[in-house]
Amino acid sequence: MTKNVVFDEASAERIARAVKIVESWGESVDEPFVEEPVQALPADRLILQGTFEGVWNVGDKKTVEYVADNGDDKEKKDVENPLQDAGVQGEKTKCIIVRVGPKWILAYVDANVFKIGTFDGSWAKGSYKDVDTNNSGTVNVLNLFADVNDAGDSGVSCAIAKDGGWYLIAAEC
Repeated sequence: MTKNVVFDEASAERIARAVKIVESWGESVDEPFVEEPVQALPADRLILQGTFEGVWNVGDKKTVEYVADNGDDKEKKDVENPLQDAGVQGEKTKCIIVRVGPKWILAYVDANVFKIGTFDGSWAKGSYKDVDTNNSGTVNVLNLFADVNDAGDSGVSCAIAKDGGWYLIAAEC
């Protein structure tokens, strides 16, 4: 005897998104599903680690760049994003992509949503400033909350977080 399966609304929406993606590939579903024997994986990789640049919205396609098998050359794949809005304008973001049938889809995004860094001088509420995040370069950050008055010191410690763009969340005063 089979048991009934109950899905909550979030599960149903997730399944619906996956079905819409597969249907958008344009493959015929006129014939009944026939289970085929398992075959060996193809020689080319099914999972790749790469980077994309800028903002990547759900449902959009973007080019992901990865290092080729020879370890030197860069190669690119056109990839669909079924997961979540990701990335920041003007920045590269690490990701993992997987091949599902003939298509490549985004499977994981390195959110990297919190960093420690430093900035120079005072910082007015509502303004942008470059923050040096040490090993990951400089990030342009928005101060939404309060003026940070500093007597021209350099290397003021701060914490920043990313939610679409980078925001100041704390600063040494």
